[in-house]
Amino acid sequence: EGGASIPGIESRPSGDPREALRELLRGLEAACAEEPQTAFESLPPGHPVRKASADLEALILSSGHLGLQGQKALCEAVTQHIYRGSSGKLRVGALAAALGGVRGALPQAVADLPAWVLALEDNRWLDRDVAEALARARVLPLAALDAPLAKLVLASTGQRRAMHGNHGPVELAIHLVRQCVVLGGGQGLALASAQDLAQTLDV
Repeated sequence: EGGASIPGIESRPSGDPREALRELLRGLEAACAEEPQTAFESLPPGHPVRKASADLEALILSSGHLGLQGQKALCEAVTQHIYRGSSGKLRVGALAAALGGVRGALPQAVADLPAWVLALEDNRWLDRDVAEALARARVLPLAALDAPLAKLVLASTGQRRAMHGNHGPVELAIHLVRQCVVLGGGQGLALASAQDLAQTLDV
């Protein structure tokens, strides 16, 4: 894939945060490949995937010398990366956890994440597993998806178009309502209210 593209950060001959990010992402992907469908939350302390996720978070938070815009660019690259690869539960959970950790320490760095997601080409943001993971990490408010999702659901219903796998608007709407509004992503508490997806529920 050639690594994540990070606009807004100048290339440096040494200590380039873009290259450091690429290396960490490669390492995380390799660690996740051994048990791709394991839930990140179930991993024991010290697990290599937990360490890789924490290292990713630490890289972004320790890049303050780049300024807030540079840290945002790193977060945007991670956001693009999470949608670019497979929807393996472990890799998605690990990447979302890193972004969630950044949000806890520097919320401004991920404040634009909904806009980054909705700007993805080919409606990649319709991946239901990634959307749920980002919602659970508290970096993707579902209210931000409501209007565009409702529009796509309405269009797909009118055209009676077949949707496939994790990437159809109807499938995403059903999944988010079930997992995030009703069941709370399996955590016992709702991650969103019905009002957050009011337009989607109305179509």
